[in-house]
Amino acid sequence: MNVAVRAAARRWAIGLAAAVLLGASGPAVAAPKAVTTETGPSADAAGATDASTSTTDDPATATTPTDPADDGVVPRAPNRKVSYAAQLVAPTVVRKRPANRAKGIKKLQPYGSWNGGPVVLSIAQVKVIDGVRWLRVRLPIRPNNSTGWVPEANVAVSKLRYRVEVSRAKHTVTLLRDGKKIASSRVVVGAPATPTPAGTFAVLEVVRQPKGSILGPFALHLTAHSDVLDNYGGGPGRVALHGRSGGLLNDPLGTSRSHGCIRMPNSFVRKLAKVAVEGTPVTIR
Repeated sequence: MNVAVRAAARRWAIGLAAAVLLGASGPAVAAPKAVTTETGPSADAAGATDASTSTTDDPATATTPTDPADDGVVPRAPNRKVSYAAQLVAPTVVRKRPANRAKGIKKLQPYGSWNGGPVVLSIAQVKVIDGVRWLRVRLPIRPNNSTGWVPEANVAVSKLRYRVEVSRAKHTVTLLRDGKKIASSRVVVGAPATPTPAGTFAVLEVVRQPKGSILGPFALHLTAHSDVLDNYGGGPGRVALHGRSGGLLNDPLGTSRSHGCIRMPNSFVRKLAKVAVEGTPVTIR
């Protein structure tokens, strides 16, 4: 079973409560150098502003977003057209340098904390040392843009054709396949006091939200965290791409009013959930 099929099955496995995501109602705790998050989907509310979505192709009819994760996929450094992801197959110590004796940064488990699915990390760099291939992966920890090294033997590698780009200045999210824009939408980004962090991140988990969630039908949790919030509504302050419903519709698309997450029309987050599997690169500028 390839990564795309496994990812699709996982999306329907577990729903999350909206309160743990940025954008859900609940108190925010300020803390320096911390991180916040905001994710989740729900059914489109009447009058939702999906008309702002512009598409040149439908991801739902596109080809499989990943190649099978097998010995034939050789990991490489990413570019605008293609990237590679590493699915953990065993508990793995991420190290500061590509060496077994290098200091460990964190021990990662092969299953996600939110939906229980496999942990898939975006590959940023590849090195071969003494015949051993090491992968520098983007980590879901603070500070933002953290990376570390894991041996290829501990992962299953897949090739990804999709990537997501967010412009905070233009208030847009763009989906690309093979480096070409196929869909875009206006979004709501972080408010001046709770800005959406900039950097190169990745989709960590794709989580289907419970029916009626103000966050829409899906939440794509990222490896990014808020720079100003330690937690939000009981969550760890992780930033996410998610839909909007209920009270979130009071904040028009094209504005800066979230707690750090990127809110978009429910129809667009559904498109992302179909192809932006775990490990998909997400660039926020």
